[in-house]
Amino acid sequence: NYTQIFTANWQITGTAGKTAVWFDTRGVDPDQSKEAAVNHNRQMEYAFMFGYKSETTIAQTNNVDKVIRTTGGVLYWLALWEAGSTYSNTAATADTDDNKRIITNSTGVLSAKTYNKYLERAFRFNRNKQNELLCFTGNGAMNVLAEMYAGKQTFTIQMPSSNTFGMTVVAHQTPFGTVYYKTHPLFNLNATLRFNMMFLDVTTIKYRPMAGRDTTLKKNQQPNNADYVEDGFITESG
Repeated sequence: NYTQIFTANWQITGTAGKTAVWFDTRGVDPDQSKEAAVNHNRQMEYAFMFGYKSETTIAQTNNVDKVIRTTGGVLYWLALWEAGSTYSNTAATADTDDNKRIITNSTGVLSAKTYNKYLERAFRFNRNKQNELLCFTGNGAMNVLAEMYAGKQTFTIQMPSSNTFGMTVVAHQTPFGTVYYKTHPLFNLNATLRFNMMFLDVTTIKYRPMAGRDTTLKKNQQPNNADYVEDGFITESG
């Protein structure tokens, strides 16, 4: 995979830096830095789920070419697996194919029987000894599951947040293991993704920052004659 450079900067004018606001006597800098940190994390999280591996070279006038790389996320590697060429496995095109990992469910109808088939496929190569999967989902998909399992004891509505990845989740005890569902803002902000789900074996996902390039706060990036201060976060990772 490639690493990708993520940045999130903010600027505070000289006047704003000396002016208190009603919610913070230190001015707007703490609020701006918090918003930048959230945006920075959002960029990385989106790339780690939906990013595609790429490398683009842009010619420069000083003969030193600029190379821009993006990191491949979970969806990218699942697509490679389905294609069948990279991993020398059988290509998969239909939801019923055993190697299919990106399920489209084009009919729009989901039954407990069909869903159990997909769950068995998801748990088949799970390397977590406790047989647990985390599932990020949109509210639309979560509502479909709630209706499908209405009245059944296998769908537990509440789970202690301190015991499950540090989040409040919905636990589902399946014949193959436990799925912890977490509704995700990145899914709910998109009309299509609101009805999508992404199953993760978090024990096999590796965060790989470039040596010496993990998340850093870079201060005073403004030009010497600028009447503002520019700070920002930078990360190079995949």
